[in-house]
Amino acid sequence: MRTTKSNGANQWKHPRPEWVLRYLEELKKEKGKNLQVKYVNRSWQVHRYEVRWDPEKKRPEKKTEYIGTIKEDGFHPRKRKYRKRRRKVEG
Repeated sequence: MRTTKSNGANQWKHPRPEWVLRYLEELKKEKGKNLQVKYVNRSWQVHRYEVRWDPEKKRPEKKTEYIGTIKEDGFHPRKRKYRKRRRKVEG
C-alpha cells in the first residue's frame, strides 16, 4: 500500500546518498544552479531545468534536459545528443 505524508509528498522517494549530494554541489558550481537529480532505472541522472510562464495556459511550465549520470566514481556526461524525431507526413 502506498502511503503519503499529510502534504501529499510520496514516501517512496529514494533517499540521496552523501556522494550524490557532494557531486551535485560540485556540478552546480560549475554548470549553474538549475540542476536536479532523479533516481531512474537504478542510476542517478542529472537534469538541467528551466521554468517559463506559459501565457496561454496561465501557469508555469518546466522543461528538463538530461545532461548525464552521477556514479560513485564521479559525474559521467551523456555521450551524444539526441536527435529530434521527425513525424511521418501522410499524403
